[in-house]
Amino acid sequence: MVRGSVVVAALLQLGVLSLVSVAEGQPSVETVEALEQAKRSARSFADQGFEHFEAGRHEEAIAAFSAAYERYRAPTLLLMIAQASEKLGRLVEARAHYQQVIDEQLTHYAPKEFYEAQVRAKVDLEALDARIPVVEVAVSGAPADEVTLLVDGKAASAGVVRLNPGEHALQATAPGREGVRRSLTLAEGERVQVTLALAAPEATLGPAPHALPSPAPAPPAAPPSAATERSSRPYLIPALGAFGLAGVAAVVCAVTGEMSLNATESLGGECVGARCYDDAGGATYDRARTLGAVSTVSFVVASAATVAGATLLLWPSTTAAEPKAALHVSPAWVGVQGTF
Repeated sequence: MVRGSVVVAALLQLGVLSLVSVAEGQPSVETVEALEQAKRSARSFADQGFEHFEAGRHEEAIAAFSAAYERYRAPTLLLMIAQASEKLGRLVEARAHYQQVIDEQLTHYAPKEFYEAQVRAKVDLEALDARIPVVEVAVSGAPADEVTLLVDGKAASAGVVRLNPGEHALQATAPGREGVRRSLTLAEGERVQVTLALAAPEATLGPAPHALPSPAPAPPAAPPSAATERSSRPYLIPALGAFGLAGVAAVVCAVTGEMSLNATESLGGECVGARCYDDAGGATYDRARTLGAVSTVSFVVASAATVAGATLLLWPSTTAAEPKAALHVSPAWVGVQGTF
């Protein structure tokens, strides 16, 4: 009830102050009526503000006390606005109102409650200063006169900045620099130092005057294609075929030669007096001759195919055209025919 009595006592002085002003200036009847109306309106809003304050409705209390202060500029009303702001955690705003009460120039006939409000504001301000968070902001990387500093979106100056407890955003910009943004959360009584370093502009290097454009780098050499590799040995496939035929012919030569020798050895026991007849070794004799001929031909084919394969494999390439070759074998002739 102490605060309430201060406010009510201050409002009771409205009539006294108004009468003093009237006596000194000898205003008209209309002026007296206007003062009386302002006095009644201010008292009504102050009563509402006090009720809101006692009920814990500090936002509504600030609105009512502010309306009363607009009608009658009493420092006691500013004191109540400061105390309600402090209750809401708006410590910076409360500090400004306390300071305004202290700085109020009171007349010699002002009520003693106004002087008491100044004394109370000094005590409350001293206790409040220890609770207000303080941020020491420094900006580097650009001249101070080119830096734009924003604290919670509002322009500010580098140095000591008082802020309310809670979350805040700091942002620094400068021409030709990359902006810096920092977020921080402050507790009551906290003291922090923040340095916002602006990045130097990136250097842009242009071409030297009259400089000739540098030649484009040569494209990397393409890997040799399959066609190029084939062109270095165009007769590889026919050569492999010839070597394969030589291998088959060699096997046939060996097998048939072995069978021919076995048949020839058995003639000694079948023929009569070294003579062979149809019923005395004739069939064995014919089989020996046939196998011998096949073995001989196979030997010739194997030899010819080996020579042809080696020739095709080592033949130099003069064109990328695919060679065409064929091996021809007959009882009287063996050879390779084709286009190279």
